[in-house]
Amino acid sequence: MSDETNRITRLEEMLAHQAKTIEELSDQLAEQWKTVEQMRTKLDRLTERFLSLEEQSLDAQRSPARRIIDDTRRNAACPLIRMMNQTPPMQRYFISR
Repeated sequence: MSDETNRITRLEEMLAHQAKTIEELSDQLAEQWKTVEQMRTKLDRLTERFLSLEEQSLDAQRSPARRIIDDTRRNAACPLIRMMNQTPPMQRYFISR
């Protein structure tokens, strides 16, 4: 019985050690996940800022005529403008009145 008792005691000690290790690893993983989420949030903000600055830079470099063309294309996503662009000129007169 002594060998069996020693064996069970060792197994219980190993189990307790493994449970403690798993808990510590879980805590570390949770902390690292928080860090990853914070970094992801910062990266998203920096990406938005970079794209905004890049767009402003491109806007400043474009000629006024090019800006009008680009703005018109951007507004073409609007259903009414899209309809006006597809409607023949004579019909446009009657639609707008």
